[in-house]
Formats: sequence, C-alpha cells, structure tokens
Amino acid sequence: MPPERLNDFDPAHMRNLFEYYSGSVLKSVSALSGATEPARGNVVLDFIRTEAYKAALLAYGLDEPPEVIREFLARSLSACRDMFALDGTPSRNTPVALMEGVHTALVLDRLDDARQLAQTRQYPLGKYDEHKFVADEAVMGYIVALLASVRGSTPEARQAAQATLEGAARRKEGFVRQFRAQTEALLGVIEQGAGPFRDALGRVVELHAAEARRGRLREAPEGLMCVSGLALARLGTGAGLVVDVESPYLPLSLLAS
Repeated sequence: MPPERLNDFDPAHMRNLFEYYSGSVLKSVSALSGATEPARGNVVLDFIRTEAYKAALLAYGLDEPPEVIREFLARSLSACRDMFALDGTPSRNTPVALMEGVHTALVLDRLDDARQLAQTRQYPLGKYDEHKFVADEAVMGYIVALLASVRGSTPEARQAAQATLEGAARRKEGFVRQFRAQTEALLGVIEQGAGPFRDALGRVVELHAAEARRGRLREAPEGLMCVSGLALARLGTGAGLVVDVESPYLPLSLLAS
C-alpha cells in the first residue's frame, strides 16, 4: 500500500470524499431497485459506476484493505456491465466508460466481463460532453485497440495500435503522451515483446505519477492509482510477460486472486 502522499489530496478531505462516494453508491443501488425505465436505469447505473470507481481509488489512497478496494471496483464494474446491457446508448462518456470498465474487469481478473464489454458496438465516435479530449485520435485509438485486443481480434488491435502510434508520434500534450505509452504497452502485449512492454509500462506509470504530483491529477481520485497500468500488467502477465515495474501508483498486489 502507498508509503507516501500520492497527490495533493488532504487526508481528511480524502476521507470525507470516500465516505460521501461510498454512501452515495449504496443509496443509488437502493434507488435503482425501483427504477423501471431504461433511461432512468442508464443514469443511475452511470452514476454508480463513476462513484464506486472513485471510492475504490480513494480507498487505496487511504490505505484501506485490498478487499475494500476490490469491493468498490466490483460495484463499478457491475454497474458498467449492466449499463451497457440496457437498450439504448449509455448516458454519457461512452468510450471512457468502456475503457474504465474493461480496465476494471482486467484488474479484477474477470475476463468474461471484459470480453462482454469489449463486444459493445453502440458507442459513438464523434461527440462527447464531459471529457472533450476523448474525441482526440490518440485516446480513441487506444480504446479501439484495447477493445479489439480483449475481444481476441489481434490483427484489428495491432492495426489500431500502430495507426495510433504513428498519428501521435510528434505530439507533446501530456494526455497524448500518456495514451501513446499505454498503446505502446498494449502493442508489446500483442507482439509479446518483453523489452518493449516493460519499457512502455514503466513510462505509463511514470507519466501517471507526474500528472498526480504536478499535473491535472493532483487533486483527483484518479491520480491515486494507475488503473490503466494495472490493467496492462494483467494483460502482460496473461501473455507470459514479466511485470517488474515498482511504484506506489501500481499496487500489483491488487492483481492477486
């Protein structure tokens, strides 16, 4: 568990947020039990997905036991899976929801859930109303490659990853570098390249740490843990690659079954 402050969150504020998110998840689960309309279900499920995900990250920052972290990750995954099982398009940030859902499923070693989410074909590729950077080709390219890889469509995943890396090669934006590193790590898994995978996973974690300490994740729950790195580590070990990156942002103990 984290031996140091992972970002600029005040511990007391972190505790308050954790109590708020964990409480709101339980209330929303109760509210959902009475919902009958798919639109209502989508809204509530998306809320549960997001709040439970943040509660899991805060639990890690607060040094809560691994089972608490996994519990909230599992709640987030369950809501994400149910959200995409409903008729109609999920209410917001569909590509991000898919990516976070697949990452979470991989961390929890629930590969059937990851594949089920990766089969989703209804997400839009154009307009996004909260995370506007998702429209960027580097972000979407990684998501497309990730979903194809989890589906077992290796040629499609390789093509998407290579195209993404070519398009992002000369760009310097922080989030582009992050997704480029994630794509490089994913391509290392696809090609079963031990050296490229290890180096790219190290960059994924280093870039995450920089954003958590000095960048856009300084005061965000997402800065406390590199979930994308954990998911890529799971894919790597599944492909027979060694994961030896050490960082407080990459709690590999969570991958233990």
